[in-house]
Amino acid sequence: VPVNLTRWPEVHELAGLIREHQYGMVVIDTLARCMVGADENSAKDVGIAVDNLNTLRQATPDGRGVILAVHHAGKDGRTARGSSALEAGVDTVYQTVVDGATIDLTREKRKDGPVEDRHRLRLSAVDGTGSAIVVVHRGVDNSDRADRILSIMSTHFRTTGASRTELQKVAEEAGISYGSFTRGL
Repeated sequence: VPVNLTRWPEVHELAGLIREHQYGMVVIDTLARCMVGADENSAKDVGIAVDNLNTLRQATPDGRGVILAVHHAGKDGRTARGSSALEAGVDTVYQTVVDGATIDLTREKRKDGPVEDRHRLRLSAVDGTGSAIVVVHRGVDNSDRADRILSIMSTHFRTTGASRTELQKVAEEAGISYGSFTRGL
């Protein structure tokens, strides 16, 4: 059931659930569906929704979680639909563009820090489930090797980091030859 971001009782109830369950990420999909009865072209209505998105973020653990609001682009395909108060009021804006089987995710705005941030992603089927996950797209020639090395890095060295030699040793134990390791790295 969509939570109407312009109605305080609904926002307050969701904030309570976020606190109770310590959710670190909440997805609002779509923003327009969670503003029924409000005017997305109105700076006042959008401002209320943005303020309530911030209220939800403050309910996350230590107020450092993510509230992700999915919103559609306008007719030009480049800017957010509706009032510019939305983009002005949020911390970060990413735009997605589908290019064949690849999804380009590009940061368009960042409140603090550099704006430049681009990721090429693709959907990867999870065998036997009918589901998929989003993975980094590295091209066709060495993606499997690179993905295996990244998985080893994440599994074995996520908190400590590793030198090339340490990573190569674990990769070798996993059956990745030195040549494949070098090309994948």
